[in-house]
Amino acid sequence: MSARIRGMKVNAGGVFNSLVSMETQVRQVLNSRGVALLQYPFYLAFGRGLWTLQRRGVAGEALVVECALQVTTWVARGLDGTILNAVHIEVFNVPAPAGPSALRRLYVPNSGDGTVSIIDVASDTVVATIPVGNAPMRVAVNPITGRVYVINGADETVTVLDAAGSVVATVATGAEPYGIVVNPVTNKVYVANSAEQSITVIDGVTNVATTIPTLGAYPFDLAVNTVTNKVYAADWYNSNVIVIDGATGTLIKLLDMGEGSWPLAVAVNEDTNTIYVTDGGNDKVVAIDGATDTFTEFIDAGDEAWSIVVNPATARVYSGNQGDNSVTVINTLTNLPVATVPTGRAPEVLILKASTNKLFSVNWFDGNTTVIDGATNTVDATVLCGAWPVSALFDAISDKVYVVNRDDGTVTVFSGTTNVVLTTIAVGETPEAIA
Repeated sequence: MSARIRGMKVNAGGVFNSLVSMETQVRQVLNSRGVALLQYPFYLAFGRGLWTLQRRGVAGEALVVECALQVTTWVARGLDGTILNAVHIEVFNVPAPAGPSALRRLYVPNSGDGTVSIIDVASDTVVATIPVGNAPMRVAVNPITGRVYVINGADETVTVLDAAGSVVATVATGAEPYGIVVNPVTNKVYVANSAEQSITVIDGVTNVATTIPTLGAYPFDLAVNTVTNKVYAADWYNSNVIVIDGATGTLIKLLDMGEGSWPLAVAVNEDTNTIYVTDGGNDKVVAIDGATDTFTEFIDAGDEAWSIVVNPATARVYSGNQGDNSVTVINTLTNLPVATVPTGRAPEVLILKASTNKLFSVNWFDGNTTVIDGATNTVDATVLCGAWPVSALFDAISDKVYVVNRDDGTVTVFSGTTNVVLTTIAVGETPEAIA
């Protein structure tokens, strides 16, 4: 055996021992706090994420910010933030970041009256109504800085708010801004200009905007991989997936999905560096290898695959299919569909409660939400919402689901455990989204 091979084996053994030691320490934290054994795999996945970052040499403030992002991500999936904090402090010696948090307030842009309704999660009441631009359509929040970014469709601007709702800046975008996503690690905001073949990048510190030309592609939906610092955008008009290098602010490539395809929604599995795109034209979910930015699988979904969400902990991807009113369940280990679950008519949005493996399908035509058990792929309940629900959010800390009802100016709130409607909140005229 050569010295090189012996060295590789020794190094591999050291890495394995380090991983085992880390997982043992995480289990000790979980055991000391009475965490249910069924939830151990999710907290261990969080620990492996931080362990991987440290192995890659991420340290100092960069690790603190990345850790805060991972906590936010796993809380959104349904884990307990206090337990996650204990893991990263006691096992990895990574402190919590300084700075405000926007997690306890929700923001709803109302296109009909040019305002944003701010909802207090504890009381489920509107605590402020903030005038922004004309026809606010989309919203995104940076969970680290607490800044809120609102797309004003008619003005072709983004209004920047602080967590309390004060207007910080108004930033010009390109023509017909549509999708918006925040990378909290780099504090950059990306806006898809659907009629201009460009993506606007807003610096979260200075609120100065730059433009990335997308060379003939029209971006709509956006997703970001915070680990690789890449942004992916769906261009249904020209059947492309746009790949952006967040570090350089340049276009990496356009991935042509072929004639007749409709790339509609994008989701990222950061654990495997795989990107998933719904193709409503060919009834597929397309998988992209984030390392090479090439297509790897074209997976059968339902008729007019529309919305998408990923559960990394269970190795599942879910596609909401508006043509046949169903959700396709895909095993990401085999890239094969394993179940089709009926929903209400026109599943518009899919959201996830990862801690209990629950999926919520918001069905705009029926004005309800289908609750799906991810373990059995069966329908648990159907929750009545308002008229034309178009957006939704699961708040893991309060264990509540918020569904935005566009046509009656309300937000339906129901329990993420019992599926019982708790209240209905009146917001502004024609609410469009929630974050």
